[in-house]
Amino acid sequence: MAQEANSTVTKRVLYISFELSDKKWHLVFGDGNKTVHRVIEFANVQGIQLAIKREIALAKEKFKLSEDCEIHSCYEVGRYGFWLHRFLIKAGIANRVVDSSSIEVNRRQRHRKTDKLDAQKLLTMLIRLIHGEKKVFSVINVPSEFSEDARIASRGLSTLKRERTRHNHRIKCALLQQGIKLEKVHLKDWEEQIKALRTWENKGLGKELQEELLRLGRIVKGLSEEIRGIEKTRRESIETQDTKANQQIKQLTGLCGIGIESATQLVRECFSWRPYMNRKKAGALVGLTGTPYDSGSSQREQGISKAGSRRLRCLLIELSWQWLRYQPTSQLTQWYASRFAGSGNRGRKIGIVALARKLFILLWKYIATGALPAGVKLKGC
Repeated sequence: MAQEANSTVTKRVLYISFELSDKKWHLVFGDGNKTVHRVIEFANVQGIQLAIKREIALAKEKFKLSEDCEIHSCYEVGRYGFWLHRFLIKAGIANRVVDSSSIEVNRRQRHRKTDKLDAQKLLTMLIRLIHGEKKVFSVINVPSEFSEDARIASRGLSTLKRERTRHNHRIKCALLQQGIKLEKVHLKDWEEQIKALRTWENKGLGKELQEELLRLGRIVKGLSEEIRGIEKTRRESIETQDTKANQQIKQLTGLCGIGIESATQLVRECFSWRPYMNRKKAGALVGLTGTPYDSGSSQREQGISKAGSRRLRCLLIELSWQWLRYQPTSQLTQWYASRFAGSGNRGRKIGIVALARKLFILLWKYIATGALPAGVKLKGC
């Protein structure tokens, strides 16, 4: 009888999929044959951890699995970030963070979509992946806590600069409505400048408009001070701290056409921690890969995939224009000139996207090997 009782407990695999929402989390457990759907409330981090452990224990009991059975899980990346992944890994669960855009969807115009169905679909895809089917969905490379923390300042700086630009435009537009064209906002003696401005009728600005301009001026001044403080701290960190990331930033800023802002974003977002295997993966990271459509007699190129990091993609395209200006002797610049120089405005814009992909791969190889690419100039040379 004891042998018969022990035979009911096997070391099969437990699969878990998470569908994360604001208030309720949907968990679907499966053993390859049956599934169980559970809903837990999200109140705080400690409570959700205890709830997940409790539900896993109940699922093992439900499927008659051993306590040390193998567990695989997955969830879509989103607003909750990677803390759940780190918690599951620490608990001994093989977790995968899934790129949401890579998940299969029903192409019918109207189809059922609920959190429960999404979790069940994700579970079936996870089982397919574990059983050897490739390219079921894209798994995200999760950064370490240190790497994730290191890129916050760079992203925050970009956000502050966009906010400053937006408020500068608000000031210019408010004045333009009064017939005053302001080329650049100078905040020194801003109150005196506002009082001295004259409308199209040679009158002073209205009281409410002056108050609004003063408020916007204070906002822009505060943002500028924050930006200068972050940039100063970043420069001091690069100069004083001898880390791998800072060495890579110095290596990139040694090239003509690459400044500290571009180098910092490239290093913090990818070069300092992301593993690369080949050129294809490097291009896919920033969405600079082609998407051909070849079906029957219809053949066309749909453009780049745009599936990667939008932040890096925009940065690389801006950097490519700078590269053409400051690296005229490099092979990339020569290739662009021979291929797209006489193609008109539209052709040059298409070519700069191709150059951005090649430039990203060139910088990645330069960081990895340290060998200076052919024709590339260093600053001060």
